Amino acid sequence: MKKIVRLTERDLTRLVKRVMNESVIFDELKGFFDRCGSQPPTSTSNRIADEIYDSLTPDSSTLFKIASLGSSTLGTDEVKLIGAFKKMKTFDEFCSTKNSYFRIYKSDMLDDIDGDVDEDEIWKQLSRTVRSLFDLRMSRTKPVSSVGGGGQRVMNEDKDNKKMDLKSDFNDIINHKHYSEIEPSDLVEVLEELLHYAKNDVFRSKKPNKGYITKD
Repeated sequence: MKKIVRLTERDLTRLVKRVMNESVIFDELKGFFDRCGSQPPTSTSNRIADEIYDSLTPDSSTLFKIASLGSSTLGTDEVKLIGAFKKMKTFDEFCSTKNSYFRIYKSDMLDDIDGDVDEDEIWKQLSRTVRSLFDLRMSRTKPVSSVGGGGQRVMNEDKDNKKMDLKSDFNDIINHKHYSEIEPSDLVEVLEELLHYAKNDVFRSKKPNKGYITKD
């Protein structure tokens, strides 16, 4: 016989609010994951990825304790998970960790976390940590007016970051499965054509009265 659970209007309202809140937090964190490009894995990001995986996958001693207590959960080490996230110093390092995780474990890091973490407070802490890294990145790319050339320095940093983003975007397009059947020679041809038009735009911006660059 199936067990019937009766909920009061207050219980239902609280449950709906909790689900909506978790959805908003998850969507925010997913948004940060989606902003990542092809930042290459590093030795640091590999270590952090390992810690995140270990926090989601209990060792044999932990499994023994869970079995002895008769628990049906796998006992995610939430403290270790949050600690691993806090070891990331920049948003690019966060993205590198995401890519390290996928390279090492052939699995999406956010999906694995979502499969193990249910508590709203844990999601809040993870999202808050990544948001601070993203805000730090954005603050470094804002042009500022200051004496002594500080504004120019920040603008240069902004330019460098945009160049990195452009490179990542190109890599994402090239590596997208939709273009996996394109021959390398065709890829080079397309990039050379884009480069040709880009050079023409630079040439004409510097010399407005000149036309396109030709072989002659």
